[in-house]
Amino acid sequence: MPGELKRKRYWGRSMAGHSPFVRAKPNQGHKALFELEELGLIGVRLNSCSSFDDLTPSCGDGLKDDTISIVTQNVDMLHAKAGTRHCLHLHGRGDLVSCQSCGFSMERTMYHHQLIASNRDWYEKARYVTMDASKLRPDGDADLDGQVVYDELFLPACPRCSNYKSFFKTSVVFFGDQVPKHVSFESLLGSSVYYLGADVTK
Repeated sequence: MPGELKRKRYWGRSMAGHSPFVRAKPNQGHKALFELEELGLIGVRLNSCSSFDDLTPSCGDGLKDDTISIVTQNVDMLHAKAGTRHCLHLHGRGDLVSCQSCGFSMERTMYHHQLIASNRDWYEKARYVTMDASKLRPDGDADLDGQVVYDELFLPACPRCSNYKSFFKTSVVFFGDQVPKHVSFESLLGSSVYYLGADVTK
C-alpha cells in the first residue's frame, strides 16, 4: 500500500466495514467440513514437511499434529468459527495485522479499536454513511468515497517500534501480491483434493 493517503483510504474503508464482517457466521458448508474433519475423513499429515512451522501463522492456533484438512482462499476465518482446526489460509488471515517495519503482529480487532479510539468523530461520520447497507462490501470494507475526507484519518503507530512512517497491513494477500512460496507449495500436498464453491481453471 504505497502512499499515506492510500493507506488512510484503505483503513478508513476497513474500519467502517469491519464490524459487520466479523459478525458473519459459518454456513452449513463450513459446518459440514468441520464434521468431516472430526470424523477423520479429510486431511493430510505433513510428517515429512520440514517447513511445517512456517505454515502455523497461515493456519491458526489449532495445528498441533502436522495436519491440514482444508485449503481456502477466503480470509474471513469462518472455517475456524465453525470449529475446523487444520485449515491453511492460502490468501492469508483477515483477523491479523502486522507492522511493515518491524513485523509485530496483533489481532485485527485490537487494531480496529485503536483506530476508533484515535478517530471517534471520523468514525461516527463513516458509520452514518454505512447505515445504507449497499455501502458495505463482502470483503470487509465500505464504499465511503466522496462521503468522508480520508486525509483526516489518524493511523496509530506500532506499539513495538513506534515508527509513524511505517504502517499496519492486514495479513492477507492483496491483488498483485505473491502467495508465500511455502504456503503455495504445501497446499498441493495430498493424494486427493475436493474443490468446493470455486471455479477451478487448469
